[in-house]
Amino acid sequence: MNLLLSQIHAMTSGKLIGDPNTVIQGFSGIDEVEPNTLIFIDSEKYSEQAQNSAAAAVIVPPSIHAVGNKPLIQVEMPMLTFMLLLKHFFQDKQYPGEIHSSAVIASSAHVHESAYIGPNVVIGESCHIDAHAVILAGCVLGNNVSLGKHSRLHPNVVVYDNSIIGNHSVIHAGSVIGSDGFGYRLYEGVQHKVPHVGKVVIADHVEIGANTVVDRASLGTTRIGEGTKIDNLVQIAHSVKIGAHNIICSMTGVAGSSKTGNYVTLAANVG
Repeated sequence: MNLLLSQIHAMTSGKLIGDPNTVIQGFSGIDEVEPNTLIFIDSEKYSEQAQNSAAAAVIVPPSIHAVGNKPLIQVEMPMLTFMLLLKHFFQDKQYPGEIHSSAVIASSAHVHESAYIGPNVVIGESCHIDAHAVILAGCVLGNNVSLGKHSRLHPNVVVYDNSIIGNHSVIHAGSVIGSDGFGYRLYEGVQHKVPHVGKVVIADHVEIGANTVVDRASLGTTRIGEGTKIDNLVQIAHSVKIGAHNIICSMTGVAGSSKTGNYVTLAANVG
């Protein structure tokens, strides 16, 4: 990319200090700054590091008025502004509405004409795939699965029967939605499996990382609330109710029938 700093400034709500004709050729993090790129800092303690870097310009909070002689864009929330710029310039790959010839789709399934179905995808009976949904290579959907508008399944995701995934949600490679919960009862020296005949409901704007598992309920619903973000390698057990806008970090395990409220954070290795 080759943009003038003034063009990037116009995408923000901030104040430009310095040469508006500074050429920006990309974006960098403060620890690995490439020449002629835009970086951000949100604290005075990084000013010297930014000043000595090869960055062409810096996004800063209003409290910082100079970083050497580098041009600045002052904004209230530097990190958020930087994230929004990255999202603008590095958008997810877009897929056309098409079904790959190797996909296997049950005759009773409904696939919207704008949805993308990749190679070797299997879609079971009575599934509903909504507008602009994307299902990438190797995914398997059981029967009566619903995938909402603009949601995306990355390669090799498995979604068991009766699972519901909302709009604008993303599930990364290798994750499993709706597998049996882990429930047994010992009787006369034998472990007897507890049937799990419930389902999983994942709300809108949820993101689930790679190799994470969300088990279906024994009866009723395992639920992931709107806007919740779940990391790689997380276990959500049967009948769990996760609230809205939670952050659940890697290696966390949530035991069966547990509940969280809204805006809860479970950091790494929480049990």
